[in-house]
Amino acid sequence: MNREAKLWLFGAGGVAVVVLAVVLIFGLNFAPEFPNLYEEDGPTIQGTVAYMQYEHDDCVNVLDVGTGEAIEPYCDDWLWLEGWDQDGNLQILRGGGHSEELLTLDPDTGAVLDSGEFRPDEDPRPEQPVAEAARRIRVSSQEGHATLSYRSGDSETILIDVDGSRVYGFGEYGVSADEKYAWTCDSEHRLLVVALDGTSGPWVVAEDVSELRWK
Repeated sequence: MNREAKLWLFGAGGVAVVVLAVVLIFGLNFAPEFPNLYEEDGPTIQGTVAYMQYEHDDCVNVLDVGTGEAIEPYCDDWLWLEGWDQDGNLQILRGGGHSEELLTLDPDTGAVLDSGEFRPDEDPRPEQPVAEAARRIRVSSQEGHATLSYRSGDSETILIDVDGSRVYGFGEYGVSADEKYAWTCDSEHRLLVVALDGTSGPWVVAEDVSELRWK
């Protein structure tokens, strides 16, 4: 074997060792697949979802879950989604600098209906209500084994039970307004929905979502 062949084998062997070490430490990067709600003849689920997409700008998106139609009514820098107010408008934090601003937006047009500045040590944000059914949802993620369950009385129903890479899991979660469906966002930034009684789903409703708020 000539010198060049030996060097090539040595280099290839080094790369293989590094790849193996990364796999052993972090695990393979994969996530479970779920059917799309709008491509698999899924049920019509009532609700409106607001969420953020962070790309070149920070953009608020509003999705009609029943139809799958989404709009992007407002974009700016340094935005955080707070939630819905009692009038069905969106509340957004716009930050940066020595003060922050709480904006109230029309979810259809993105028009700023109200705004108010405050210091970082102040907190004018209203508390977002949590449905009692949402308090009975539990999520668990251990070494890539992720579950979402719903407890009712002394019984617990497993709604989602999947395996992914070691870093896969569920984050935010809640229930639809009619309390027929549970929703969660996974570590792939997908919005998933599943029937609260465990009889159907889960389905993917939207992708690339962050800071989701369901109304």
